[in-house]
Amino acid sequence: MADSTYTVTIPAGAVENLVGNGNAETVWSFTVDNTAPIIESVTITPEIAPRGGDVIIRVNAQDATGISEGWVSIYSPEGQKISDMILTETAGSLSCVWGVPMSSTLGTWKVGSITLIDTLGNQGEYTRDDTFQVGDGEVEPPSRFTVVLLSPMGGERWSGIKTIKWDTTGDSLPVDLFYSHDGGSTWTQIAEGLENTSEYAWDTSVVPEVGNEFVIRVQVTDGINTEYDESGLFSIVFIEAKKAIAGPTVARTSTTFYYDFEEDGYLYIYNSAGRLIYKTRVYAVDGYYQWDLTNLNGAMLGNGIYTYRLITDGGEMSKTGILKIERSSGLGN
Repeated sequence: MADSTYTVTIPAGAVENLVGNGNAETVWSFTVDNTAPIIESVTITPEIAPRGGDVIIRVNAQDATGISEGWVSIYSPEGQKISDMILTETAGSLSCVWGVPMSSTLGTWKVGSITLIDTLGNQGEYTRDDTFQVGDGEVEPPSRFTVVLLSPMGGERWSGIKTIKWDTTGDSLPVDLFYSHDGGSTWTQIAEGLENTSEYAWDTSVVPEVGNEFVIRVQVTDGINTEYDESGLFSIVFIEAKKAIAGPTVARTSTTFYYDFEEDGYLYIYNSAGRLIYKTRVYAVDGYYQWDLTNLNGAMLGNGIYTYRLITDGGEMSKTGILKIERSSGLGN
């Protein structure tokens, strides 16, 4: 089966004697996930390591179910695999430390491959060419502190108050938080000199921009040395509580519904005559649903005005929203 969330609906009364559910409709949902973990980035520090020093390899990866194990393979300048290093995980951050042998060849070394396995057993093996240098020099003392950003990781859609989370090791130092709305080109300070509590509640509604190129940076410094970590790209949208909004509101090929409810429910879409033309299950954890402008039978809908409403399993209802389909091909109603 393809990766997706599936819903099984048994009509009212069909399984009355089987599950004792009376005449009520019975609905089960389950998720199929065959996707291996995805590597977002690999960082190696320092860029030049002396014999006898340490090389820190950090792998930022994403997986819906979590990563259970992984390792990196280190290759010499001659192309020979020297070591398989086990990655350790702390709330989604993967890293290992390789001690450079005193007999190591000087030159360009590399991480030649990375293997990651998620909690469902899906395995991804990736060929890499992430390089670092082994050079002559004294061993630099390791930093007395490190910081790793835990949330957001990248790919999220945030609105309202969300929690930024991080983890530090070593000296307990004040924390500075920043965000970028343009993929890291410019930065705006969120908070300065925070007590190192490992989390901060951030009200995204005060951010003047919206978009899908936001990045969070967490930074610590002792006045001489500075360490920081950054998230992948994520989105910020403005959603009022108990409301569903569509964007774009003038749609040609698709539109996305964003919502903020604590319970799962159904999204209903009606034509201008008030007739139900589309219904789908939506899940609170997702926060959005993309619609391809088709009806319940999968047929492409024509130009016109449509309304929509989200109703949760507990009976909460969003305000009725309005959108317009305006295809460039000029399909009529």
